[in-house]
Amino acid sequence: MPYYGDIYVYLYDKTQLAQAGVKKIPATLDELKNAALEVKKAGISQYPILKGYKTNTDGLDELWSMVFASGGHMFDANMTGLPEPGHTAVMVSTGWSEAMHNWKILDPRGLEIDETQARDIYLSGQGTFASNVGNVFPRSNNPQHSKRAGNIQLMRSPA
Repeated sequence: MPYYGDIYVYLYDKTQLAQAGVKKIPATLDELKNAALEVKKAGISQYPILKGYKTNTDGLDELWSMVFASGGHMFDANMTGLPEPGHTAVMVSTGWSEAMHNWKILDPRGLEIDETQARDIYLSGQGTFASNVGNVFPRSNNPQHSKRAGNIQLMRSPA
């Protein structure tokens, strides 16, 4: 019997995107990269993308979501992993590494904080984009829990 079940959502701060002059909600990973770079360039957020990977499987949940949203697969028909270069999962993983190390748009604290800490940091006003479990969305727009209430919207998982 499952202990917990929820959807995985991608969130953005509509006010910060408007301040950065980003008019289109990112639908692809390239669009997400470009929007995050615009937010960073505008001085709105040092690290526009915030995630919490410590002690849980959220990184895997997000990897699976982005691979499937991109039309890719994690395994072939024989359930053999598909790790060769050029494979969708490799490209997504490489992109996140570049986002942290090269473009500096993915907050490196994500390796040291868990999902709940990432949620609280995001609700305090840091970062522009975040991914988390679905119950974070109503909390993000509740003034009792979030400094950014009314500004947070859902977007599709970037592909």
